[in-house]
Amino acid sequence: MVVCHCKAVNAEFIRSLFAEKSFSVADVTEQCGAGGDCGRCLDAIECLLEQSPIDQGTQVAVVIS
Repeated sequence: MVVCHCKAVNAEFIRSLFAEKSFSVADVTEQCGAGGDCGRCLDAIECLLEQSPIDQGTQVAVVIS
């Protein structure tokens, strides 16, 4: 899903930015520019940042021996 049309930034890219640590909306804007032009995507970015990694699912490897 495209979050920022001005900078053509999608949700997966934003999620990848904060996969390892917490980010603020300002951090996302600094990293990729999303939210820095018209600002219409700021609410969507904030919603993405509020989601915990567990909400996004976790890849699991199943080993059968």
